[in-house]
Amino acid sequence: GMGEVAAAHIAGALTLDDAALVICARARLLREAERGGAMISAELSRAEADQLLAGRESQVAVAASNSVRSTVLSGDSDVLSELMSEIQRRDRFCRWVDVDVASHSPRMAALRDGLAAALTGLRPAAPTTPMYSTVTGEPVDGATLDGAYWVENLCSPVRFSPTARQLFERGHEVFLEASPHPVLLSALREDADDLGRACTLVPSMRRDQGGRDAVLASLGVLYASGQSVAWDRLHPGGGRLVSAPTYPWQRERFWLDMAAPGKSRSEERRVG
Repeated sequence: GMGEVAAAHIAGALTLDDAALVICARARLLREAERGGAMISAELSRAEADQLLAGRESQVAVAASNSVRSTVLSGDSDVLSELMSEIQRRDRFCRWVDVDVASHSPRMAALRDGLAAALTGLRPAAPTTPMYSTVTGEPVDGATLDGAYWVENLCSPVRFSPTARQLFERGHEVFLEASPHPVLLSALREDADDLGRACTLVPSMRRDQGGRDAVLASLGVLYASGQSVAWDRLHPGGGRLVSAPTYPWQRERFWLDMAAPGKSRSEERRVG
């Protein structure tokens, strides 16, 4: 989705102008899209979702494969209501996603030509920071992120889980979700557990939590996991070392005296 556009810019594959062009062109076309679409998040594997959608592929599609047991479905709201009832009969978690447009569904086919035409001037470059595509599930090269790619980014399923599992398999263990509130860290945890991999999962921010406090807490977790910190960016005015405060009882003695040699404690008490 739009997060991948931001990632492409941060990775150096899109200029800021080109990233803004993709976001604005996409948003404009989605505003003009036919209403009546919806999305649901369900406790289903990809295989279970495909089986559930059999015969309904022209109306509903897998919008995102988030984890080994979390899938998002997108399409006609009436059909999704029927599917939700079936999922609930299986005693599986299922909820509506708060959107009014069915991204990554058959309804997006009508937007393909318009989006492709709006993005003909993109000039993608090779990323300076490695980037994995959730459209292809593979590393991004210099020519990948052209107009045709961003059409598929809107219309095709988001392959988040297959992409994340590749990263786990290649030894990546620390993941930071850059968003106003973490929505995919639980999916990463499910795939990590399924693969038997240890990992550190960190949000950039949390809803209803002070923005700076949340960011600094996550920075501390990243630092403790071995990541480097640009301290000059955090404290541009520099800093100084100070002694840690002492404990209030540090210089007071509380040990019990042992009995004097040759005397019992009762005798000591009598003498005292």
